[in-house]
Amino acid sequence: MVNLIQGKTNCYDDISINHAADNLIKSYEVFVEPFFNKFNSLSSIEIELNSIPIKRSKYMTIEKHVIAGLILCKKLEPASFDIISKAYETYLQNSN
Repeated sequence: MVNLIQGKTNCYDDISINHAADNLIKSYEVFVEPFFNKFNSLSSIEIELNSIPIKRSKYMTIEKHVIAGLILCKKLEPASFDIISKAYETYLQNSN
């Protein structure tokens, strides 16, 4: 966790705010840019999340994966929604 308060004065200062911003930018470069370089459209994300057999995404928790996958399927591939929904149900039952 980044401490925004300068230790000696217990006040915010430019150095502490810049330090927090540097960490935010580094996180963006490490995680966000590669994600959007790989997935440049909602369709590419939908394909990744909803390929059968379901494989857990390394980018999000399984709960977020299921929710995002089902939302994208409903929007982009509504005819496949029941099949994908059942695939998630099977995946979740077998992972417990």
